[in-house]
Amino acid sequence: MLPRKRLKVSPTVFVSLATAILAVVMWQWIATSGRVERMLMPTLWDLLQMAINTATKPFAGHSIYEHVYMSLWRVTAAFITSLALAIPLGLAAGWFKFFKAILDPAVEFLRPMPPLAVIPLLVLWFGMGEVSQVLVLLMCGFFPIFINLIVAIRSTDATLIKAASTLGANSRQVLTEVLLPAAMPYILAGIRISLGVMWATVIAAELVYAEVGIGHVLEWSRRYLETSRLIISMLITGAISVVLDQGVLYGEKRLTRWQEKEV
Repeated sequence: MLPRKRLKVSPTVFVSLATAILAVVMWQWIATSGRVERMLMPTLWDLLQMAINTATKPFAGHSIYEHVYMSLWRVTAAFITSLALAIPLGLAAGWFKFFKAILDPAVEFLRPMPPLAVIPLLVLWFGMGEVSQVLVLLMCGFFPIFINLIVAIRSTDATLIKAASTLGANSRQVLTEVLLPAAMPYILAGIRISLGVMWATVIAAELVYAEVGIGHVLEWSRRYLETSRLIISMLITGAISVVLDQGVLYGEKRLTRWQEKEV
């Protein structure tokens, strides 16, 4: 019987864990010392009670699960739309210089623009509904994937393309068997950036003009001075961000094993 491999834990994990514990201890010490008003800096017990209350009772017109669902729905809708647009347009712009020249003016004008700056215009055009919010997120999600894909196509070794053509591969086979696999690390890097920016933007957008969503919960908690609920909502926001990021990293490791083996 083969011996079991022991799980190796990096020393940095213990350092990170110790830092987190120290931060929690310092928070509790300051909260109970009387130096700061308890309403502004609740204790761990206050946060635990509010976490239970948040998980079991509706507030701001909805349960926490409905708020989280709506925020994730907006990001998912914008993300799927971003992929559907960025991948074919990025492939075309990376392969055909003429097509890239057509898209360049719009891309270079819109890409540096803060997405929140277009909210007033989108609200005028589409109202304060889901369409305007998804379009704001689309501006965040499209460009990282689109730009990364163009860079990937331009960076692909021309020898690989010529070799595939010499072996009888047609344009479709070159695209699916050479360009897309070579571009996959770039696409996943763009997806990781895209999701992170979209999640941050949906929270900011919901602070301004949403009636349901995590961002709305943050604003509602501030308005009614519910600091404990505000902190719990921030923790939920951070936890979802970590899950999204780690999910992309896991997918990247699974889809680019060939790259890891080369190194």
